[in-house]
Amino acid sequence: MKRALLVAVAGLVVVACGQEPATRTDLGNYRLFLRDYSSISVADATSGRILNSLPAGVEAPDWSRLYAVSGSNLLALNRISGQTLAEVRLPGPYQIPFPSTPLAAVSPNGRWVALSRWDSRDSAPGIGASHFAVVDGERKSLSQQVDLKGYWTVDAVSNDGRWLYLIENLAAGYRVRLYDLAADALNPTVVADPHDLDAPMTGDRMDSVASPDGTWIYSLYATAGGAFIHALPVGSGSTSAVCIDLPGISSRYAMTLTINGDGTRLYITDGLAETVREVMPPGAGGTGKVARSLHVPPQGTAFNPFLIDAEASGPGDGLGSGMHSVLTSSGLLYFPLGAGIAAVDVKTWRARGRYLGSQQLRTLALSSDGRWMYGVTQTQHLIRIDPGRGQLVQDLRNGPWSLQLERVEV
Repeated sequence: MKRALLVAVAGLVVVACGQEPATRTDLGNYRLFLRDYSSISVADATSGRILNSLPAGVEAPDWSRLYAVSGSNLLALNRISGQTLAEVRLPGPYQIPFPSTPLAAVSPNGRWVALSRWDSRDSAPGIGASHFAVVDGERKSLSQQVDLKGYWTVDAVSNDGRWLYLIENLAAGYRVRLYDLAADALNPTVVADPHDLDAPMTGDRMDSVASPDGTWIYSLYATAGGAFIHALPVGSGSTSAVCIDLPGISSRYAMTLTINGDGTRLYITDGLAETVREVMPPGAGGTGKVARSLHVPPQGTAFNPFLIDAEASGPGDGLGSGMHSVLTSSGLLYFPLGAGIAAVDVKTWRARGRYLGSQQLRTLALSSDGRWMYGVTQTQHLIRIDPGRGQLVQDLRNGPWSLQLERVEV
């Protein structure tokens, strides 16, 4: 099947500054998680050797387990070994569609899973009915079934399992709707920004992140003319969402979305325009508007060595373009440019510089201990970067690096 490729930025990849990667013998034992449409591959980060292949389900946001469907059963799997941790019988052949983000199928706390099934129309092409099964992963049981006429998909599930946000697909776009699972009823009010009324929306979801308490989900959408963030109050069952416009985005395929550790800031990067935007989200009492923007200065900016963080927050959960940035606990934001990597200190709101300018990367990932940064290049090399020195230390030229790099952990 067609693989989920990361964003492509054309060009020849060479080692930074014409040097070979520095020789290191203390590279440790790290695992890479790479996804395509049919499987998730677990690979050794040092050799590139595939250690295991898992079904292409959807991971819990904390990566504690992987959910996958086998026949009419929902399985909770160990994310490394693939061992079945729990199994729930489903009322039919439901599925987990390849999501734009795991948050479109699993609640932010990882407890609730929403599965989908569709019926075609009898006398015309298209979807005639949509069916959803909501599973309680903690109690390992089916919690609710929802049946609706027309073509619907899952948008989000609340942490308490009461609120199921759905996307109603229409000929002219789509609308977000709210289903009260406790009352077994569809709310007649369309979920929308009060300033935008309830006109159908357009756009493709590229990435999503949740607030630390899971009460808000922020989704980055790309449209034909720009981009916006859809802020959904998933924890309250409210039908009032917030749309945050992002004018001036250069390319939908070079955007990333990241949230800081306390949920008070969102960062949207545009690798082609070489800019970062900061938004104070409504879920943290913010304005829900772009607060400030920063352009990374040109190549002449001096590079300041990176700081090493013992802990770091990873990228967003999106699978839209496959491009991710990383934000460390000290407030350093790294993101791919058209060529090289930019470093921005979001606390002082100053560019720290750029490096590896000859590398053209599709995505970045920070190891779970904050020690290494990994990048996948346009020519499908996997490079390991020492963030303490800004130095390339390993270049794996052969491996399944065309797959979606999702996570690196010890």
